[in-house]
Amino acid sequence: MSRKSRNLWLCICALAVCAACFAVQGLTFHQLESRKARMVSPIFLDITMIRLQNVHKLTGDAVIMGSSMTERLFASQKTAVIGVPSSSFLAGLQVMKGAVNFPPGTTYIVEINNLFNGIYEPVLEETSKWSFRTFRNSKHFSIAAKPSNLLLSIAYAIAKPQISSDQSFDISDEAIQQPQDISAALLPTENELKEWRDIISGIEQIQQVNKGKICFACLPTLAPGDGLEAYNKACKLAKHLNLPVLNYNTDYWRNKLEFTDQRHLNSARSSTLRFRDIVARDARNCSK
Repeated sequence: MSRKSRNLWLCICALAVCAACFAVQGLTFHQLESRKARMVSPIFLDITMIRLQNVHKLTGDAVIMGSSMTERLFASQKTAVIGVPSSSFLAGLQVMKGAVNFPPGTTYIVEINNLFNGIYEPVLEETSKWSFRTFRNSKHFSIAAKPSNLLLSIAYAIAKPQISSDQSFDISDEAIQQPQDISAALLPTENELKEWRDIISGIEQIQQVNKGKICFACLPTLAPGDGLEAYNKACKLAKHLNLPVLNYNTDYWRNKLEFTDQRHLNSARSSTLRFRDIVARDARNCSK
């Protein structure tokens, strides 16, 4: 065999191997998605980016928006979840642009634990890259379809089966949480309103552009005094904007739920998913 022929055969073999790898990768990705397996990654940022890259798939008549505390709740078919670590709901609004439009009348539940944190720019910088949106639906080039992420997702699914986040829960036995009485809260000062103008603009966008209803929600933490200052500030803003406030940062929920650290719920537990459904139900009942 001549040198030219041998090189040609090597090229053909290399292409065949690549085609086989792409086929296996695509099939694996399809199987994991169809079985609703949880996509995981050895890189923490990748995990967040996988969820944000799938924002266009979110559905439901309620949307919980906030930081990594919100992110741990996971989305279902009835309740969307958009959590951006170290950020307020404003980061979620930016991720939504051009990706998903929820129908008018949707309830937007705004996490207030990190309402005044602003936006964690490194995450949004990743979402602005051309590959983030271009390869969103790709079985080969999306973040979830990275070979290393697929292999880890397979191993994770075998070693640690998860309760599907789409599983429906009977929450009829849980009393409906009533909005907090914020009549005694002070109204914001002019300086505070100036400091919070971005937050107010985001809320106005939801109400006027997205035609949504809004409810503030304080998620539980292990430390009783954690987030008290932010909660009081949020109540002042809620009074100014005439918005309801749900407070789950109580001993009742601390004792009922499981946490991974002081501030984050254990997303692998069914109690966390059930809690998500409870928050969505309560917000639908009281949102304006």
